[in-house]
Amino acid sequence: MNLFTYGSLMFPAVWQQLISQTRPSCLGFVANFNRRLIFLDTYPVLIHTPNNGGVLGKIYTQLNAADIARLDEFEGEIYQRISVQAHTEGGYISCQTYIPKPSYQILTTQDPWQGGLFSRLLLPIFLTRYAHFEPTNQCTHRLANLETSVEPRNLS
Repeated sequence: MNLFTYGSLMFPAVWQQLISQTRPSCLGFVANFNRRLIFLDTYPVLIHTPNNGGVLGKIYTQLNAADIARLDEFEGEIYQRISVQAHTEGGYISCQTYIPKPSYQILTTQDPWQGGLFSRLLLPIFLTRYAHFEPTNQCTHRLANLETSVEPRNLS
């Protein structure tokens, strides 16, 4: 399987904490999405924006079922995997990517996620926070840092 990543998973230090085996990767572009910051945290979400925008990211290829299971656990309750077409130097390839479930879209801000800022200032904090990630955490790790009583709700 191929996975299009657009946030923290693009960084080798984050990826290697989760997936110990080296996987081939390349750059890819997915149209009709924008990358936004999630409320009160350091990582982004991908928001579908029909006929508008696009996101450059990193595609990991040759992922196995164990890789995907671990990544699903890491991404947690907020995210779901969907299929997308990514444009690469070699043409279009089918990928999966993570987007927020409808009930969690309320946590999305209008602020764009800034990869450079994340890399320079926030990556060490992120790595420390998830250094001891274990799938047995039942996907609650991403929500644990929200210091608010915002109730996720479906906006539709």
